[in-house]
Amino acid sequence: MIDFIILIILTLFILFLIFKFIKKIVYLILSVIVLFLLFSSIFTFLLVLDIGSLQKNIRGENNVILLSDGFNFLSGAYTKFDNESINLENANIISNVKQLDNQDYSKILNGNYKLFIIYTIFLEDNLDQEVSYNGYQLTKNQVLNLLISQDPISEFSNTFNTQKEDIKLNDYEFKFTIFTSTINQIIKDQGLGVILKGYKNNQIVIYKETMFFKVIKFLPSKYLNNYITN
Repeated sequence: MIDFIILIILTLFILFLIFKFIKKIVYLILSVIVLFLLFSSIFTFLLVLDIGSLQKNIRGENNVILLSDGFNFLSGAYTKFDNESINLENANIISNVKQLDNQDYSKILNGNYKLFIIYTIFLEDNLDQEVSYNGYQLTKNQVLNLLISQDPISEFSNTFNTQKEDIKLNDYEFKFTIFTSTINQIIKDQGLGVILKGYKNNQIVIYKETMFFKVIKFLPSKYLNNYITN
């Protein structure tokens, strides 16, 4: 009889310990869920704010847009985005683009909204084999050669048998018009998502890198590709 009572007491004690353990586990799980939901809500709220700010300011504020071969800047301007294209009409060409320090993004930004550095490899991967520019049909290689050329106007004139004097632009302006024309054509053909894809693939630098862009970096390529396609 005494053995039976002891067994019951031990059983109840074990059940009590199990109950306390389960209670702690349930409490821990619920705490994690609550913290996760709270964090997710705050994160989503801040992300929505960042996207809203981006949509508003990227069109209303000046941005710095630069073309780079990975070593030097080839062309650039201060300008705004007009819907889903670079506004060329109001672009302020950077004539000393080659003197810019490609490591000091803050200095290059110089109080403007965003800095976009687009590498030539992005153009290589996304340009069509033939590109239209001011009524001329250029091959992809011709476009890339003009963008890296030390004397693009002379090279263009020789290739298409035109007079240099007919091009009412200096070398920096001429390069930027070709550059923006090709970028705008890529965006028109593939959508604005192609810029995000280039950014994720390190073919484009965007500074300052706010929450939205950091999220893009960590999105799986499959998800991003679906987003771009849609």
